[in-house]
Amino acid sequence: MSNKPIRPTKAIFTNEMDYKDFIEYAVNSSKTKSVGMDKMREMMKEFKKANES
Repeated sequence: MSNKPIRPTKAIFTNEMDYKDFIEYAVNSSKTKSVGMDKMREMMKEFKKANES
């Protein structure tokens, strides 16, 4: 089994509105809104705070 490097995804937008819509969707957490994901986000915040100390 060979490992392939992960390549970044490139998004090309034809106008400013498409870009803004994409960014809004990408940072919106409603697409992953659930009790499990909310708990995971909380755990990640706590983990980051613990590592900063």
